[in-house]
Amino acid sequence: MGVRAEIKGQAFGRLIALRPSRVAKNRKVVWECRCACGATSYVTATDLRMGNTKSCGCLRVDVTTARLTSHGQAAGKQTRTYRAWAEMRKRCLSKTSTLYYAYGAKGVTICKEWSSFEKFYFDMGACPPAYELDRINNKKGYSKSNCRWATDVTQGRNRACVKLTIEKARAIRADTSRPRFIAKEYGITVSTVWSVKVGKTWKENAV
Repeated sequence: MGVRAEIKGQAFGRLIALRPSRVAKNRKVVWECRCACGATSYVTATDLRMGNTKSCGCLRVDVTTARLTSHGQAAGKQTRTYRAWAEMRKRCLSKTSTLYYAYGAKGVTICKEWSSFEKFYFDMGACPPAYELDRINNKKGYSKSNCRWATDVTQGRNRACVKLTIEKARAIRADTSRPRFIAKEYGITVSTVWSVKVGKTWKENAV
């Protein structure tokens, strides 16, 4: 136990090594550690000594938060990135959202990590001008592996084409959501949304 006990009680960044927990498949000893934030973490002795792991993950969040603050994102409810995150959560989680029927009601989920704007920003970075948050596979929810910043052209290619009906045209005219969201839901272009709304196409008296 001599070799295993040599780091007991030592601090490595925010972590304090408490006791050896198990031996991993690579024969490295995994230590149970207590983080300064109070959380428990399991790290190999090698990663502790080399400084590869310095916290349970809270250090990364703190560093990200500081970076967000310096870029005006942390409290920046006027930024494109924050709005994309807030709108994503609203249409998936809020039954009062006009788009809830197309997202939350249909089971579109958000990964638990993205309950934090800081983690969302860490994963996605800042939203470029003229880009929107887009799911790569529309059958899956919102997560780092299934999302990207995309232009209207890219999002248009990702839409499942849907043939309009007079019922859908009426629904589009009544929908107060942003045109790009309506377009994505119905698999049409933003220009088509406007054409329907102003009565250029799918006129009631023409059906």
